[in-house]
Amino acid sequence: MNKNLIRILAAVVIGGGIFAVLYWVLGAPLLITIAVGAVAAFVLFLFTVTLKRTKEQTRKTNIMGITPDMVAQVVSQSKAKIQEIYNFSYVVKKPEVKERILKIVTTGEKIVKDFQTDPKDIKAARSFIHYYLDATIRILDCYVKYTKGETIPDDLKERVAKIEDALDTTLQQAFENQYQKQIHDDGIELDVELEMLTKMVENDRMK
Repeated sequence: MNKNLIRILAAVVIGGGIFAVLYWVLGAPLLITIAVGAVAAFVLFLFTVTLKRTKEQTRKTNIMGITPDMVAQVVSQSKAKIQEIYNFSYVVKKPEVKERILKIVTTGEKIVKDFQTDPKDIKAARSFIHYYLDATIRILDCYVKYTKGETIPDDLKERVAKIEDALDTTLQQAFENQYQKQIHDDGIELDVELEMLTKMVENDRMK
């Protein structure tokens, strides 16, 4: 039997019980007892649905040892670091470098958003959380220091060029690879879910 139907029936039975007690035992007015019984049934049904969703969310966010607190902490820390990366776009002088920074930020935001919708991806993103973000901040910090003057010293020009190139290749690719890996894993999970759903539908038809 459909679980929602069971919840509805249970709510109706309890609401009916409350109606019976109020009307037949306590002698309350008919309209009041009907209203109270209906409200009680609705509140009970709403409570059971909310409880079910809470349990599902708890189960989902405890998969592979990932707790809600851990998700909140990782998301908060990652967002703070991405914001720090974004802030560098205000101080770099070259428009093309600013654009590269913003691309990295956009990809980083997608990765963090995925942490919230699929928390188990956090365990597969340890390099991103503990290295990529921090390394990007350190590299950009050096870049800003090297380019803050009117001219770049000759002994730093090669280093600056390497950083500019890394922002367009190595760093951007590292962020993009992480995001694509998470999307790919989600796709595999979806395929499994669809396969299981198909089998359940077929089994129900045979019953």
